[in-house]
Amino acid sequence: MVSGSPNTTVTWTLSGTGCSGTGCGTIDSTGLYTAPATVPSSASVTITASSQSDPIKSASAVVSIVPHQAAGYSLAWEDTFSTLSLCTTSVAGCNWYDPGLWYAGPTGKITDPSSNYVNLQWANGQSNNSTSMSTASGNLLDYRAWTYGYFEVSMSFNPVTGNWPGLWLMSVADGPGNATDGLPYAELDIFEWQSQEPTIFNGAIHVWEDGSFLSGEYVTPTPTGITYSNFNSYGVLWTPTSITWYLNNVSMGTVSTAEAPFNKVFNGEQPLFLILSEQAGCNWVSTCAGQLSPLDMKVQWVHVYQLPAN
Repeated sequence: MVSGSPNTTVTWTLSGTGCSGTGCGTIDSTGLYTAPATVPSSASVTITASSQSDPIKSASAVVSIVPHQAAGYSLAWEDTFSTLSLCTTSVAGCNWYDPGLWYAGPTGKITDPSSNYVNLQWANGQSNNSTSMSTASGNLLDYRAWTYGYFEVSMSFNPVTGNWPGLWLMSVADGPGNATDGLPYAELDIFEWQSQEPTIFNGAIHVWEDGSFLSGEYVTPTPTGITYSNFNSYGVLWTPTSITWYLNNVSMGTVSTAEAPFNKVFNGEQPLFLILSEQAGCNWVSTCAGQLSPLDMKVQWVHVYQLPAN
């Protein structure tokens, strides 16, 4: 509200990282804001009201753009890769760590072209089948991890023979091969793709125990009209009783986590960290006839939403 001037009219403007014009939404002369149909690179948009009688006087507010499936949630963390915060050792405060898969040494090429997406490249000659980064250091001493929420990643990849892109969430406590306490731990696969079944969306939850696979549940729909070489949003909604997968905000399926053994690892006691992984292989193994190289996986942004209580 403008006071002290006969002209109380304000000019409304919108701004945000990775959006412009209607890509940031729209706002009318009364200040009614309408969010864009697609969440921009940064899920935060700044609304500014400037006095028309004295334009240097203004006030701003920041709003978070939330997908419909995460209604009621708030933006807890994001990375738009305007810069790449990547560490190869356990250093507190880094957004990402290389390797993201704890059993692999730093290999492959991870770059930030044009400061607007991170590119993970796998090429022939690497010592293992993965180029990866995660929000947890290899020794799991420094990390960003979350309990419940909606997690979404804007990602593209070259859908060619031998590509195996993976977006995962994993328990901070342990990872396959290094669990020694006898307790089960969680793996949530947001999305994986296999070139021998190119039309299938692979999402899954797994329970591990002492490095051995214990149980799993899967969703494997066949979405239509998807061009994987374009940026698409891959999301998963984790609640206390279920997990639902999304592709471009369309539900791909839901599984219940209310029964054993899933209720032991997805009940909120184990926070999960995020892994981005460009892997090579077919049929869920690291060898593939006709393997192509190089393989590229581009991640444009990551958004994490949580309920206010979390």
